[in-house]
Amino acid sequence: MKFKAAFCACTLVLLAGLSVHFAISTSASAPLQAKTDYSKGYPPKAPGASHLDLPNPIPLGDPKTSDQWGLDDKWGISNLTHQNHSEKHKISCATCHHTNGKENAALTEDVERCVNCHKAEGDEKNPTNADGEELNVKNAFHLGVAGCINCHEAEMKKNPSSTAVTSCAGCHQSK
Repeated sequence: MKFKAAFCACTLVLLAGLSVHFAISTSASAPLQAKTDYSKGYPPKAPGASHLDLPNPIPLGDPKTSDQWGLDDKWGISNLTHQNHSEKHKISCATCHHTNGKENAALTEDVERCVNCHKAEGDEKNPTNADGEELNVKNAFHLGVAGCINCHEAEMKKNPSSTAVTSCAGCHQSK
């Protein structure tokens, strides 16, 4: 009887110690991220995991946030939510934030704005894809490897009952 009581007590102490160790090591390995105040606009770089502070949804193509956006005559902004893409659909951060490391490195690394590299149409600084097409800010979202349309169409082919939208009006507001 004494052996069982001693064994139970030792087991409880061991489990409590492991729980404390796990809690300390988990919190120590996850870097603390500074909050970003997006009410004054979007900075050129934002700390990883700051998407939790972003407006929900994010109005992509809004000329109020960049002179690189909203250049289309017919279509207006497209509302993007990180939660739908990362949490609901389990899409890796690196799918869109390709300048960050693999998987979900964008949660811990600084994240650059798309327009830091993908500029207005005709800008000589714009990167190009494998076919030599200019990846300006509009094309980066539509034609690029991480392009919205490519991903949404692939999802529809893989899962025809998917809710992935493939029409312009499905994502964009009309002007």
